[in-house]
Amino acid sequence: MAKNKKEPGFTFKTAYDYAMINQATWTPMIGMVMSSNNDVSEDIKQARQAKLVLRSKFALEDAVKKLEVLQPSWIPSVEVNGA
Repeated sequence: MAKNKKEPGFTFKTAYDYAMINQATWTPMIGMVMSSNNDVSEDIKQARQAKLVLRSKFALEDAVKKLEVLQPSWIPSVEVNGA
């Protein structure tokens, strides 16, 4: 088994970064599922929703930063004409 040892084409950090990007894309959906508790007051629901929105926003921003380094071609460029 030792003579067939192959090195992967990536590092642990690269694998971690891709896993983080994947997790970040799921954050908004998981937030919706986790905030579906109807046994609390409306104020608590709104506060939880605001917290989950911020967590999702920051996770997605971090994912974009990692993608800018790892796979910039995966980020679509958006051009605004006349604005």
